[in-house]
Amino acid sequence: MAYLTRGVVLLDLGRFEEAAKDLDHVVAADPMNEGARFKLSVAYQRLGQEKLASEHREIWAGIRQKRMRITEFLLLQRTSVLSKNDGTELARLHREIGDFDRFRYWQQRAAAALK
Repeated sequence: MAYLTRGVVLLDLGRFEEAAKDLDHVVAADPMNEGARFKLSVAYQRLGQEKLASEHREIWAGIRQKRMRITEFLLLQRTSVLSKNDGTELARLHREIGDFDRFRYWQQRAAAALK
């Protein structure tokens, strides 16, 4: 958490190389950290490293898209019963963003829907 906070502050101060190093530490420890990926893409862009900026921006966009899909399912759950396929999809999305506790939860819910 300290690397993330310092990285964001360094980015705001225009110290892009130092910010990129700190944000790289965050991404190495938590590859699915949406905020760190986005900020790292900005740091690399400001350093003129477009290839790295683009790579992190694409990963960030993928994480963001998955999280938005999860939110859609959870909002749907408030008004109707999710199907087995919905539970399986939620499990897959959580696995892909590295949230293994929720992955197991939705995997179990999907399996229970088969009974």
